Amino acid sequence: MKTKLTLLVTLFFFVTIHLFAQKPAKSLIIGSWQETGPIGDSSHGTYCTVISFYKNNVYQIKGTHSYPRNTGKLWGDTLNYEAGKWKLKRHGKWLIYSAAHGIPLQGSCYSMSDIISTEKVFICKLNDTCLIISDDKPEANSMYSGFTRIPALPIIQDNYKIRHHYVDSTFVLVNSLDTSKKKIIRELDYVNLKTTHINKDTSITISNEIKGNIKHTSDTSLTLEMSEETIFTDMKNGFNSTLSNYYAGNSGNDSIELRTLKIRDIDLLKYRGKGRKTFNNLGSMFIGFSLTTIFIVAPFASINFKKGKINSTNYLNILAAGAAQLVIGIPLSIIGREKKIRLTSKNAIKQGDYWYFK
Repeated sequence: MKTKLTLLVTLFFFVTIHLFAQKPAKSLIIGSWQETGPIGDSSHGTYCTVISFYKNNVYQIKGTHSYPRNTGKLWGDTLNYEAGKWKLKRHGKWLIYSAAHGIPLQGSCYSMSDIISTEKVFICKLNDTCLIISDDKPEANSMYSGFTRIPALPIIQDNYKIRHHYVDSTFVLVNSLDTSKKKIIRELDYVNLKTTHINKDTSITISNEIKGNIKHTSDTSLTLEMSEETIFTDMKNGFNSTLSNYYAGNSGNDSIELRTLKIRDIDLLKYRGKGRKTFNNLGSMFIGFSLTTIFIVAPFASINFKKGKINSTNYLNILAAGAAQLVIGIPLSIIGREKKIRLTSKNAIKQGDYWYFK
């Protein structure tokens, strides 16, 4: 017994020493890394890209890329600057880039409107001197990129004010009757607009439901980056039609559509802020679990297949659990409902249910 205990203590000691001797991935990745190019592929030219990871979870990239003459691409250097947020997932196995944008320095090939979507890459190797990443888990067809550590570059501080101004701008709505009441819509909040146009001559009614993100507002207009649009057409003879369009990466469509609408043409604006979105997601989750419990788990878990009978006590207990989930989910979904806003221009309409953009 004493021998086994000694072995266990010794094993615990060595495991502890091993864990504490290793630097966590987050500490290892902090600093600047020089790209050495795609591993096993020399046809992409000379890389001078440097990526820097900082303790405040900001990353910045400064890079030039010279293409060889035999690629058919333009000879010379393309210079780019990029910054954003980074984090590690799954014990340092995945590296997540988010909120990426071009830094508006002189010579940058990005503009303020160049926002890059969230990207996830797999860390194949990370130590004090070497970083190797791939676009997916290690496979034969994955693209690998190698980096070597260099002295850390200083962080560029002033570009984040511009990034926050663009990436997560806020738009303030003021109540037309009581100007002390205000609502905030973030640029990243998904909004749903409804417009209606009636042609008096032909009696054709065209209703649009437009979804997307607000990019700019004024007292008389609103500019939206479109995500999807549904057009309903109702004619005098009773014929009606529905047409759907998708933009900004939906359904494989990479085009970006910006549309400016007059405030007076917007019947209704619906949006769900960050808090409401959380409540809505939780409510949907509880309701989904509840329905699964009531209609699938309860019957199957209560059937005695050998005897061909149902255990009523077991069935009622599981049913009660499902009902409890439903009781939690429905109020959360109600709290998470979209807010409905009627828009007006400043001083045009003074009613409690109308709001104008500041």
